[in-house]
Amino acid sequence: MANSNAEIESFIRSKTSWESLPIVVQQQLGNSSKEYEKSVVQFSIRNQLRYRGNLVRHVKKDEKRYYEELVDYSRRNLMLFPYHLSDVVVKGLRITPFQYYIMVLEIIMGQEKSYDSLPNFTAVDCLRLLGIGRNQYIELMNKTRTKTKFGGFTTSLFRKSYRDLLPTRPVSSVTILPWWVVQVGYITEDDVRSLTKPQKTVIDQIIDHGPCPAGQLAYSEVHSLYLQGLIYLDILIDDKDHMVVPPLEGFVMNRVTGDYFETLLYKIFVSLDEHTTVSEMAALLQIELGLVKDAVALYCRLGFAKKKNCEVDSDTLHPSWYDQMEINKPRIRSSSVVSMDSDEEDSLLKELNRALETDTDSVTGDELIDNREDSEAREVEEVKAAAKKIAFLFDSTLTAYLMMGNLSPSLKNHAVTMFEVGKLSEEQMDQFLEELEKISTVDAEGEAGVYFTAAITLRDTISCLRGNPSLASLGLDLVRCESLQSLDQSTLARLLTKNYSLLVCMAPLTHQLRVLGSPSLCPPVLGPGLPEVASSWFKLFLYSLCGQGPPSLLIPKGWKMRCLPRPLSSSSTLLVTTWGHEATEVPTLGALSMLQDALLHSPVLLQLFSSAEQKAQTKHIAFPVQEEQGHSFDSVLRQVGDKVDLTHTCGYVTVVNFPRKTDKVIKQDKPTKQATTEKDKLEREGSPAGESLDSSTVQLLEEEIDNIDSPMAGEPTKKAQRPTNLKLSVQTNNDLVEEWKLLELSYGVPLFDTELNAAITGRIVKGGLVTEESLASLGGDCEKLKQGLLDFIKENTDSYNCSIPSMMDDNEVPYPTKPVWFDGAEIRPVGPIFNK
Repeated sequence: MANSNAEIESFIRSKTSWESLPIVVQQQLGNSSKEYEKSVVQFSIRNQLRYRGNLVRHVKKDEKRYYEELVDYSRRNLMLFPYHLSDVVVKGLRITPFQYYIMVLEIIMGQEKSYDSLPNFTAVDCLRLLGIGRNQYIELMNKTRTKTKFGGFTTSLFRKSYRDLLPTRPVSSVTILPWWVVQVGYITEDDVRSLTKPQKTVIDQIIDHGPCPAGQLAYSEVHSLYLQGLIYLDILIDDKDHMVVPPLEGFVMNRVTGDYFETLLYKIFVSLDEHTTVSEMAALLQIELGLVKDAVALYCRLGFAKKKNCEVDSDTLHPSWYDQMEINKPRIRSSSVVSMDSDEEDSLLKELNRALETDTDSVTGDELIDNREDSEAREVEEVKAAAKKIAFLFDSTLTAYLMMGNLSPSLKNHAVTMFEVGKLSEEQMDQFLEELEKISTVDAEGEAGVYFTAAITLRDTISCLRGNPSLASLGLDLVRCESLQSLDQSTLARLLTKNYSLLVCMAPLTHQLRVLGSPSLCPPVLGPGLPEVASSWFKLFLYSLCGQGPPSLLIPKGWKMRCLPRPLSSSSTLLVTTWGHEATEVPTLGALSMLQDALLHSPVLLQLFSSAEQKAQTKHIAFPVQEEQGHSFDSVLRQVGDKVDLTHTCGYVTVVNFPRKTDKVIKQDKPTKQATTEKDKLEREGSPAGESLDSSTVQLLEEEIDNIDSPMAGEPTKKAQRPTNLKLSVQTNNDLVEEWKLLELSYGVPLFDTELNAAITGRIVKGGLVTEESLASLGGDCEKLKQGLLDFIKENTDSYNCSIPSMMDDNEVPYPTKPVWFDGAEIRPVGPIFNK
């Protein structure tokens, strides 16, 4: 839709007429009021705006035609049924949600599209009303492709009608809650003739007395009328309602379209909190209250949210609903919990309740004390509701591990909630921990071991941080970074400040939040404060700051590499880090061909990792470092600690060992010619040149050759004629000197190593990191690090880089515009590259 940029849309939403538009905006529209009217209609249809009360009513005179175009556009674009317009669409156009989704499925079946073409929420609503999920859809498509007797070909002439294969009425198990409001739909005289007497009574009651909660009517009649499409259900959300999001069940993970309402749904999903009212949430997100209510109502309709403390008055509840309440379990406001099977028992309960109410005048002193204690307990609950929690920030990597690992039968629902909602709140944490406790460590082997390790360390992290007295919090929320990125910076800062007292990040974290780099706008952060910290820029910045690290080359996107610098080309293995991903080990011989493809999509960081003599070894050291252990890498930690604050935050330093040869190489003395025996001769003849083998490889080679069963190796029975041992002239580890260097510094809590995780979480709780003094120092140190890093990036990029969106990643981290070379001691210009 042309002419609908963000600025013009803001004027349309604010109902600004053509005459009131700024001159600049009018010029963007070619000074044509017709273009503006066209944009108004397109924007209103795309955003499913109501005709009355919006600017479109001044542009399009035919209200019915407008709603027909709106429904047609929504249907063709596979959008959700506009439930907020049910009074017009159902009553005026006689299109029920069931009929709407039948038309949606007819479209995608006619185009032979896959089930994945349905957006997530649309697929969920189709499943709820039609009972058609992925398997059912595949089965339907197979039926439409039934072979004919004319040569086995399928043509449109012989295919079965799609409508004939689709259901004729909603599924009977559709959920209806007693607090949902019943509205009369489009009813004709023919519909009335087909109704039973009780159904006519219900229709007459609604028409005469107006809409009423479904719980006040007979459940069977409400259910039957809804399946016939003669009534529809409104879900009314009050400004003061508190909403709870349980673990998602029945969610369909297909695709997202990015339309206005879907984007709104995900924004509100991650912001929902049972201690925040709907009106407070709208103010927090700075979104129109009506839109927030529409989104929350849809959550309730799909079963993804429920009202907190939703009470059903037993005095007005129809007796037929009691069986349904056992299924849906709403809360009953009553003084007693008694099973009611008849109207007589219901009336008896009413009498008992009245009697109990009259006895409240005669209250003893002990009862007054009890009442006072109850009121104090309520006050404590109110204080707890206003207090703040800890947020553990993670990215989609963790949810992928929990979903793919097949760790626990019910764990997937929690993982889907963490991914789609973007948050798992404290209220669901007990149940989540119960599922994590069921994971067996025995199965944590092979490639699946990383899934088990992530789940186990997550469990340990939650248990350590949650409700710990030293952290002075009221629980823990798991929050997905990608979901928070959908919010603008000011909204995100308000959300984090309102709900959380401390943010703890997973390490490594591939998606960063820029607002975390502003200590004045958000709570203290134990993790990376800037997106740049998670990029390759930070590695080179640390290397130049400390004057040590492996030789590294940062190559801009789009460059062509014909050869590598000599320190890199002479190695056997390189660490290759594409932008926004973790480093991988690549043989040097295949690095150039891989680079040609990788550089087409993103910048790449190349680092020396191992030489021909010895493979490099890495080690992770948790910080804050408590005391030196007398290791050879302690000097590296001291050097890093002098330049970067490792005292008031947490994480781990990765060091790499590049063993180097000593000046004197000791080799085994060779026997003299005179002293050579026949046995020695056999041993030397069977010994390969082993100068390029390390000790472990030599041992393996010796065992393999000694076990050879071949006449060429000598008769097994005649041991005197066969070499029994290989004496190789090799260099052992004793001939190498350890040389540790800084490889990487990561902020946050890792989930890939149980011991490292326990060390870091223990230091958060017991190391004084969350005291006011420590957190104050953390803010100042982060600001210094942030400024130094940004200055380093500015020095090594061209000035125009920050103004070009294509030269930045999703986190607005600038790409390099020229190669950056660290030679192992300092940043140097990249000279001519030759391989020898």
